[in-house]
Amino acid sequence: WWSEPRVDEGWTKKLIYEVLPNLKLTCFGAVETPDTPRAMAREYGKDFAIQATILNFFLPKTVPFINSGQEIFELQPMNLGLDNTEDGRYLLEPSDPMYGKLAFFDYYSLHWNSDDDMLDTIEIVSKIRMENLDLLRHGGIKYLFKDDKDIVALFYWNGEKGLLVLSNFNYKEHKNLFVDLGYYTWKEKHEVLWKIKNRHFFNSIWNVGTTMEVILAPGEIYIAQIE
Repeated sequence: WWSEPRVDEGWTKKLIYEVLPNLKLTCFGAVETPDTPRAMAREYGKDFAIQATILNFFLPKTVPFINSGQEIFELQPMNLGLDNTEDGRYLLEPSDPMYGKLAFFDYYSLHWNSDDDMLDTIEIVSKIRMENLDLLRHGGIKYLFKDDKDIVALFYWNGEKGLLVLSNFNYKEHKNLFVDLGYYTWKEKHEVLWKIKNRHFFNSIWNVGTTMEVILAPGEIYIAQIE
């Protein structure tokens, strides 16, 4: 929750490529907690909230954690205890009945009348995670594009099947990626079944050779199963 939102400082990449691989214990994959600012309140707002929520289902040595309200892009924190200031309680419009209120101490209700949410997205990525749980826990993991601070690219592979996670944490520029699957699989041909494109189910099959080109828009995340 502290590292992931600090995208431009390089902490997102550092967390995933340096910190998590060296942990002895499993931790929560959390972009927000009841004590912290909401993901929606961080820099890059909804784009970041969607991207980080999806990514946390596929990080090594983590259990995904959804804070109540995160799924409906709740803006108001429950408490100011961690990484926040007194100004953090005044994020809603003054006309909102919950303006200035903190759920830990005040009567509060989440904004369930929101016209946007991630409920379907969370259901889809949770299912993909469970279908690939053995691979996520026991498959070998490769960290791709280590020199690009904006790209988080993970490839889980167990010798027969794999899971590819591609995410662009640059919110201004597209990224052209050439993914060399054959380098890790030793196969000349691959079937790439795309499952997630941003927050939507993306059912598309690519038949590729050893290398494939993927163009990621600013803030985009893709998930694919590889055979």
